[in-house]
Amino acid sequence: MSISLTIPMLETIHFHGFHICGVSKRCTRAISVHYNRSGKIVGRTVKNGFGEPNHYGRKNETLGYSRNKSRTKVVHYDSSGKPVGYSRRVLWLLWIHRGLISKSDAIYKLW
Repeated sequence: MSISLTIPMLETIHFHGFHICGVSKRCTRAISVHYNRSGKIVGRTVKNGFGEPNHYGRKNETLGYSRNKSRTKVVHYDSSGKPVGYSRRVLWLLWIHRGLISKSDAIYKLW
């Protein structure tokens, strides 16, 4: 299990255990750029017209996508369409990630 804390309109800080494993900063309303702990860019997320994110790597390769299951739950899929976990939103500021997506190296590669 991992957790992401959202600072509205600025950034999202990703934690695995009690350690920061990455940061996502918003560029526009629909695009976020993801950084690892050392500040190196690891990918980006672009939201489609329905507000569901598509995830891309540093070299613009498709890493996966996410789809809204309910108002508070998002299911994450890899590039082949296989579910890799889900995230649940709590109080609109905190995300709790479960499944393969919650691994410390996967959270900032796919989120």
